[in-house]
Amino acid sequence: MKPSSHTRVTVPTCIPAPLLLAALAAAVLGACSVERKPSPGASAGAQAFEEKIGKRRFREVEWKVLWERGGTDSDTVLLMPSELTADGHHAYVYDMAADRLVAFRAADGSVAWTVGREGSGPEEFRKVEDVAVRPAGDLLLADPNNNRLTTVSKDGKVSGHTPLDAVPYATSTCSLANGQVLVSTLGSLTGPILRLSPEGKVTAESYLPWPDLEETPAIAQQGFFVRTPDDRCVYVLSLGRGYAVHDGTSFRPPVAFVESFDLPTVQLTPGEGGAPPSARINDNTEAAVGAGADGETLAVAFWGKTKDKGELIDVYSLDRGEYLHSYRAPTVFKRMARAGSTFFFETQRNGYPVLFAAELREKAPAR
Repeated sequence: MKPSSHTRVTVPTCIPAPLLLAALAAAVLGACSVERKPSPGASAGAQAFEEKIGKRRFREVEWKVLWERGGTDSDTVLLMPSELTADGHHAYVYDMAADRLVAFRAADGSVAWTVGREGSGPEEFRKVEDVAVRPAGDLLLADPNNNRLTTVSKDGKVSGHTPLDAVPYATSTCSLANGQVLVSTLGSLTGPILRLSPEGKVTAESYLPWPDLEETPAIAQQGFFVRTPDDRCVYVLSLGRGYAVHDGTSFRPPVAFVESFDLPTVQLTPGEGGAPPSARINDNTEAAVGAGADGETLAVAFWGKTKDKGELIDVYSLDRGEYLHSYRAPTVFKRMARAGSTFFFETQRNGYPVLFAAELREKAPAR
């Protein structure tokens, strides 16, 4: 299994894709499993951290499992999932081993269509970094190793490409209502967020709304976009702190995670023989590993430093920018996506990837 695509090694300068891929491979070795953390009392450090951040407010909920796919050697539709997103019609999984995108029907988990294979042709991909649903319902795939964004229609047909000649390494996208696209990048001296025209030209660049991050290497600021139904773009940090909402013009003030910890420090190593410098994060503890928004709230799937790593879903008010409550997920997850009250989880069983859908039902308070 590929670990979260948001844990990387890179450098704060433009570098060729082959060199970046070599660095990525070194960064992700040994980070491929999802395990429960020790029980309470097993780690004094974890207990001290939980006391420091305070307790989450948990809502009592019921999960109704709708369907699941995978989990056995006979169900090979999923090999190495690396990206997961969803809308009201489908859950979309990018499979890194097959370099293909698979659309599962949200109602029953059956395969609606697949597209892609490894390569650089019109319907081929090379280790896609992000799959995002656009306002019209089509999909935008960030394929930096092919130096392009690829648009896939609702019925699984590749309908266009946008060159990324001006983007160092695209990791996540969010489409705006006016046709432009926000792109998060790595390996650049520019701001980590670029705004692109439909033709792929950079029309604006910006830094995330934490003032001290302007001098922080991009590797520590890695994250992903989530689009809301009203076309706002939420950038969620993967390694700590919190998230920030982009209203189509600029970022609002950032919001801290309920379990907020600072971004990791970065170790820079000069390159040899004219090679570019390399960078490594000193602590790759992941915070957010998935998220989904409805019209009012943002649900963030969280790993973090608590004993309940991979079981927590924290909910925030998008308008007020505050933490509301948390749910316990029905499984230990690697990734999560959301469409309304339906949540899609990627997990493992006996070493095989599993995708399943569950409907969230909050229990009515006792009278």
